Amino acid sequence: MQQTIIKILKGFLHCLKDIRNYYRFPRAYIAYRGVFEDFAQAQKSSPNRKSQTYSDESLEKNIENVHTTQIANTEYPFFFWLHTLMGKNPNYCVCDFGGGFARHYFHYTAATKSDLEWIVCELPHKVEAAKAMFKNLDTKCLSFTSDMSVAHKCDILLSSSAFQYIENLPEILQKLLGGGAAHILLARLPMQTTIPTFSTLQNVCNDFFTPMYIFNKDEFVGYFTALGYELVDMWDDPFDSIALPFHRDIDIHFCGFYFRLHTTKGGKI
Repeated sequence: MQQTIIKILKGFLHCLKDIRNYYRFPRAYIAYRGVFEDFAQAQKSSPNRKSQTYSDESLEKNIENVHTTQIANTEYPFFFWLHTLMGKNPNYCVCDFGGGFARHYFHYTAATKSDLEWIVCELPHKVEAAKAMFKNLDTKCLSFTSDMSVAHKCDILLSSSAFQYIENLPEILQKLLGGGAAHILLARLPMQTTIPTFSTLQNVCNDFFTPMYIFNKDEFVGYFTALGYELVDMWDDPFDSIALPFHRDIDIHFCGFYFRLHTTKGGKI
């Protein structure tokens, strides 16, 4: 009887918490709401008072964060594999998809004192801002582009917290990996194993709303195995989390992945 009462009370408290989080979503700093079939449904549920993309102010905040060189907790497994690969071949070229203003480049090179060819593939407005910002930068190793085919000449495709925001991800992967990058390193991607891949709506820093995927893990891995890659490593990211109001049955956690092309020489790194 006591256990039943405790269970009922917990359910009631969870319900109150979900109601609070649901209604505070438009004013939250980072929050998520809804389970939708696609991006269109998620976008339709968006409150109307905010833009759907980065403002000039949020863009400036991202630029300021570039100048820090401290490796984030979420980056350590990511950089472990990158450093392992670069140790095998220091001439590898890296394509950082969705790499913003090259934060990963500055973090990695500051920690390792290495100098490697690094190409950031980003949206046109970010590329324009980055080129203006780094026009006097004394390095020939870092460049920015919006041309996804640049990944074809790179040995390592690296991306952190970007793929979940791409609506037509399978098509984009075909374009990115058409040249056969030998190694793929991914970080900070929301995964679950309860239901098929779905969309939700995110309040980003209380600045704008955007749809994003919550991937089914098996489906996500299948995107890459279908293109000829094998899963070498997968790790949990305990620093990011998502709680969807009224959907506590969906256990969402963030993961990182290392995929390797089957045709890599000898099947090894």
